[in-house]
Order: sequence, then structure tokens, then C-alpha cells
Amino acid sequence: MRKILLIILVIPAFACCGSKTAEKNAESSSSYYIPEDAIPFEVDGHIYLNALLNGKDNCRLLFDTGADMLYLDKDFCRLDSVDLADRMKIKASLSGVGEGTQFVDLVMDTVTVSAVNLEERFGRTVILGLRDIVGCRADGIVGMDNFMDKPLEINFEHSYLRNLDTVRHEMLQGYTGLPVRIDKAGRVYLDLEVQFPGKQVAGSFILDLGSRSGISIACGCAEENALDEIDVDRKTGHFLNGGIGGGSSRVYITSEAVIIGQDTLKGVEVSYSLDKKGALGMQKEYAGLAGIEIFSSRYNIILDFDGKVLYLSPFQAEKKAEGVDRGFRTVDRTDIGAGWIVNYMEDNSPASMAGLVLGDTIMAVNGYPVDNNSYRTLMPLLDTASVIDLDIKGKNGKLRKVSL
Repeated sequence: MRKILLIILVIPAFACCGSKTAEKNAESSSSYYIPEDAIPFEVDGHIYLNALLNGKDNCRLLFDTGADMLYLDKDFCRLDSVDLADRMKIKASLSGVGEGTQFVDLVMDTVTVSAVNLEERFGRTVILGLRDIVGCRADGIVGMDNFMDKPLEINFEHSYLRNLDTVRHEMLQGYTGLPVRIDKAGRVYLDLEVQFPGKQVAGSFILDLGSRSGISIACGCAEENALDEIDVDRKTGHFLNGGIGGGSSRVYITSEAVIIGQDTLKGVEVSYSLDKKGALGMQKEYAGLAGIEIFSSRYNIILDFDGKVLYLSPFQAEKKAEGVDRGFRTVDRTDIGAGWIVNYMEDNSPASMAGLVLGDTIMAVNGYPVDNNSYRTLMPLLDTASVIDLDIKGKNGKLRKVSL
């Protein structure tokens, strides 16, 4: 008999075994030897693992240090006929970034995730609306539950992660250790300082590699430090779905520096939340989130859970060309035939002044129809073309054209 119960779940941002020596290779990247026990990943705004569910369903899972268990998108499960219908489910309420909650199904049965050098069994799996936040390139989230028994290496320079049997001294050449706090839910808290003109914000930030942003300061911390009074340029943006909690608003400003241990990162753009509720709301337990943007192009990571130390090793990533900032972002929902949905809009941006609004659906870019094969080829046009002509379907179903 299927049991139904209402429970409450919280995740911050939504928002793999053996041991071979992890010595830092002084030679070029082309001669770097990937460890035999490495789990390869792709960085595309998030960390993605290509995996199988229960040995048969191909999936692309977002690896999230701010989450705990396994999460699967409801449309992925429906469209790919993932067989979870007969599993025992519990009704649950889930919160994260954003001011609302999602009502989800919690599957109380074993789901197996397998990939290169990875075979993990999860006793709980949440079925939720993930693709409205990150698009249809993500089928789910794999959290930290099954990765915390041993030290965890996340190597952004060569795109792999793995658990280590132990952290040996010779493995830490080039690394600097920073103390961290780890709570009962497995969240890792790192002390950072963000410097603004005449103002410093210091506190504990959750290491949240599932957050696409860099440094996101919670609303309570922002108000306590009167960040709205700092004399700097700022831009305010609004998300249709900023995380698991839905709608979210933030202010973006450029810091003088972000201090991580002994490192000083100059001129980093950070955001502070306007949400009164959710993971970036008025809570006082932590100052905010430290997302993947801070780490993926700067540091390789080793997390020693028993020793409560985060080891960082700097590297120089290839710089990407900066695109045209038109003040909007989209999520790809061509999996359900909807096109690219405008999920983020900045006030007084070129996009908003041209008439684009949150919730609009882009059907074509410069005359090229949007479909599930066009995201990687057409999306660069939004950042590089001097003028873009968009065929839009509004939330009211009416068609129109927008040029910007």
C-alpha cells in the first residue's frame, strides 16, 4: 500500500572509489595522467556526470555539494519513462533559493546510480521540478550523502572527481588548507571576507557547487551590513525560477576583493539577495553561498571531512571571451516543446527596454528555429551577435518579435 505523509525538506541552492596518488603534475595539461579511479565530469555552468539509473536509464546528473541525496526531474522521469511508478512515495515540501516551496514526491526505495568508477545506491530519491531552474540538459542532482565517507577530490583543471582513501602529505603539494565546519546534513561552511568600499562582510558561506553563481550574500546579512547604502554601481535582476523556491531577486555589485584564506581575488562580482525567505533569506546561520563560479576557473579542491579541512590548489584556467550583456538569461525547455524560456531579467537592461519579459518563450533566433538540437549552436548568438531578432511567444500565447 502506498503511504502518503507530509514532511519538510530543505536544500540550500535550489538554489567516485579507490586511491591513486593525486600529486600535482608539473608538466603541461596534455601530459597530465588522469587517475584510474577518476569519475569524469563536464563543467557547463554546473558539474555534470553522465550516468545510468538502475542500470538502464541514461541520465545527466548535476553534482551538488549543497545537496544531500538523489533528486530527479519530474519531466525527465515522465518523458524517459523512468520506472518509479510502483515505488513507495511520500509527499514532501521542499525549499531552497527562492521565497516559496515545491511539493514533491519522496521515493522511499533504492535507486542505483552508476557511471565510470561510480556505483552508488540511494535509499531516498526526490522527484521535483528541476528543469524549470537549469533547463533540460539536467536530468537530476546527485548530492553528498554517498561521497562523505572518504576525502573527496574535485579537480576542475582536468575535469574529474574521486574519493581518496586518505589525504597524504605528498598529495598536498601546492594546496593550502582552510578550516571548515560541517553540519549534520553534510553542508560545508567556509569562512570568507568580501570587501567593498568602506565595508567588509565576513562570515560563514556554504560551499555550494550546485549554485551557478559565485558569492551570493543572504538577505539578512545584506541588511545587517547595509549593502544597499554602499556607493557602487549595481544592477537588480529577477528570476522566474531562481531555485527550488521559485521566484527570486538579487542585486549585483562588484567587490573590491574576496578573501579566501591567504588569497585575495580582486574585482569579483557578487550578489546579495532581496528574498525574505528561503536559503538566501533572513536566516542568521550563515552569510550566504559560495558557488561554482568562484572555484571552477581558479582552484582544484580536496575536502577532508574527518579533518574538517578544505584544501585549495590554484590553477590558471583559459579565459573565455566576454559576450554582450543584454541583461537576460534563458532556460532550455525544448524537451516539452516550449522553446527557451526567459528565466532572468535585469531592470533597465537592453532586453527589458526592448520589451522582453520574464516568462516569454523564445521560438527563434535570427530566423533559426529553437529546438532540442540548437541550444549549443544558437545560444552563443545571444552573447556575440551585435543585433539579435527574436520570435517570441508571450505567456498569453500571442506571438511577437523583439530586436535588441
